[in-house]
Amino acid sequence: MFFKKIFLAVLFFSLWGIYAQKQPAYVNWEKNAARQRMQFRPSANTGNYDLTYGRLDLVVDPRRDSISGSVFFRFTALADLSQIFLDMSPGLTADSVRYHGTTLTPTALGGQIRIDLPATVNTGASDSLQVFYHGNPDSSGYGSFTTDSHNGVPVLWTLSEPYGAKDWWPTKQDLIDKIDSVDVIIRYPAQIDGHRMKAVSNGREMSESVSGGIKTTRWHHGHPIPAYLVAIAVTDYAEITQTAGLFQSFPIRHFVYPEDSLQAQIDLPVTADLMDYFENTFGQYPFSDEKYGHAQFGWGGGMEHTTITFIGGFWRGVVAHELAHHWFGDDVTCGSWSDIWLNEGFATYAEALTQDYFDGADAFKAWRDYAVNEITAEPGGGVYKHGADTLDIDEVFSWPNTYLKGAMVLHMLRFRLGDSLFFGGLRQYLNDFAYGYARTEDFRSVMENYSGEDLSGFFNDWVYGKGFPDYNVHWQNLSGGVYRINLEQQTTDASVDFFETPLRIRFYGGSQTYDTIVFHNQNPQNFVLQPGFTADSIRINPDTHIIIGQTNYLKEQDYTWQSDILQFPNPITARWTVWVRRPQDVRRIFLTDMTGKVVLDQIRPFVPLNTGFLTRGVYLLNVQWNGRRALRKVIKQ
Repeated sequence: MFFKKIFLAVLFFSLWGIYAQKQPAYVNWEKNAARQRMQFRPSANTGNYDLTYGRLDLVVDPRRDSISGSVFFRFTALADLSQIFLDMSPGLTADSVRYHGTTLTPTALGGQIRIDLPATVNTGASDSLQVFYHGNPDSSGYGSFTTDSHNGVPVLWTLSEPYGAKDWWPTKQDLIDKIDSVDVIIRYPAQIDGHRMKAVSNGREMSESVSGGIKTTRWHHGHPIPAYLVAIAVTDYAEITQTAGLFQSFPIRHFVYPEDSLQAQIDLPVTADLMDYFENTFGQYPFSDEKYGHAQFGWGGGMEHTTITFIGGFWRGVVAHELAHHWFGDDVTCGSWSDIWLNEGFATYAEALTQDYFDGADAFKAWRDYAVNEITAEPGGGVYKHGADTLDIDEVFSWPNTYLKGAMVLHMLRFRLGDSLFFGGLRQYLNDFAYGYARTEDFRSVMENYSGEDLSGFFNDWVYGKGFPDYNVHWQNLSGGVYRINLEQQTTDASVDFFETPLRIRFYGGSQTYDTIVFHNQNPQNFVLQPGFTADSIRINPDTHIIIGQTNYLKEQDYTWQSDILQFPNPITARWTVWVRRPQDVRRIFLTDMTGKVVLDQIRPFVPLNTGFLTRGVYLLNVQWNGRRALRKVIKQ
């Protein structure tokens, strides 16, 4: 197990249906949840063992705010143990503990119970115990254990984010541990007022039976899961079933209120398409040996409980985002508050990709325009959270910086590496850190190793640094269809003096356009580009692949030629460039030594050459046009 802080995101509205809002409502919810989590201090008493298995055997009734049952744990001692502490809210009472056939009496400590063991469990040893309990759950989380009704029918659900699991079952609620596997057995009325009840939880449904009016449903989840992502729901669910899976077939089970089932049948089939798209993009769904699904509950958004998202409405955006978190959050979890973008930025970008997939390139471009507009409204915003930033909830859950800028940084990395290396690197990252935790440096290392590129500059600028560049763009007609472009950058935050980036430049001339990509790695920097037509205007970053603030364009007067040939520097150094007036009429440009031997051929005008290999001496530059020829003497020092 890994012992680090975690955050698994909750989203409550469709991301793209709220562009007009400065900050979506679900971000406020996440801030409040995180604020409570930051205030929560895990007990040092629970840090000396690792939970490896849990079996919850629960008796519930959606008409009553009560629970009873038992929880069986297997654990591994991380230190010599003579006592075991479990987190459990005061609303619950631990009746007894079964330990190797012996009944022990637990001690209530107000928020915890202590179990005194008859013998010490040595470091590294595995052991087990079972706690029997009952009570009326508190609600210290966001509706940790809720009973309500829909259309007059009782409904029960749990929502344990951020630390509400201990409100309805005794557990190790420190938010830094994942239980390797869990079984959840739910016992509940088979019918209420003629309505057939159904209980839902994480993982795969193993069995269901009815005896004496009580239905028993058992679910098994066989992958690491933090306590607060364990969830149950009970009501008269109608079920809509799909099948998905590019690697192996598995069910998608939607449990919806009967009165909403007609609309759900219209809205929810897109889930299978989203699943196939994400599997094709990110790799196999991490829980494909079990299921994916939704359970409708009484809130207006969603919570990505592992394998069973609790959802209030069926908008495609929220369905996509919660599903994406099963790769980026439930499977690979950010290792600290500093790295929260590994959850939020990644899931936000995953949802943005669905805009491209379902709605086309124009919709995806509209999303990028929106994102950059929001990002550039905060000139000092950053993706990675440094120092005091991790204590600032508004900064940790900044909509422009954590969500949107995190997503756009991923898009810029994709633009730099290309689709094959970018998505291949993402799949490698998910594979390397499956079911565990990752930090930003882990992600950088994977992407560097996979792509073979040094990405330290990119991460220093765009991830660890703050702000973004503004640009001044000077452009000048050198000769027919040849232009000099001067790029000058100013940064909006002192943490970065210059943002290196590939940059698309587009020329417009009548009905013609010409695109090229340059790598802007000096400030200022000149490029000579040849669209081959007279341009009316130019644009940098026309498709919004890069975060750029203001851009000022200045068209300079056409270049005045004093000679048909310019070559510089002269004497030649390691880099050398030849400019030629009317390059479209040139037949050949080459360089010879003084004996007439050709040492450089097929020289392209305006394109810098590597000439470090030339020995010292005098050379002749030969330029041949249609019907004439010119010579220029040049020196290599």
